[in-house]
Amino acid sequence: MTILDDKLVPKAKIILEKLGRNTTVEIELDNNDYDPVTSKPIISTASHVVKASPPFELETSLVSDDNVETATHWIIIAASGLAFTPEVGMTVIQGSDRWEVVKVKQHDSGEQTAIYELHVRL
Repeated sequence: MTILDDKLVPKAKIILEKLGRNTTVEIELDNNDYDPVTSKPIISTASHVVKASPPFELETSLVSDDNVETATHWIIIAASGLAFTPEVGMTVIQGSDRWEVVKVKQHDSGEQTAIYELHVRL
């Protein structure tokens, strides 16, 4: 652990606990089992509630054929005390919005991770 870890890791958690929004993160778990009736894998979901930043717009693009606008946003969560490691494919829920994680960036303060930046799409 470095001097920066001692200061930045807890500070990131304190700031997000104070200013962040209640956010549910859903992770699909593959139980390495399948339903013999449908022959499909049995997937369960684990939910974790954390404090996270509101979504900030990262980029907006227009899908040419459909005239549909898609936007990528990013959400920050503190790494300290997380019961999971963020990964692509997770679902992040804030209010009535369900976001899919399309990229995860880890920001280290030294030897430890201070925050995760989740790039998400509706």
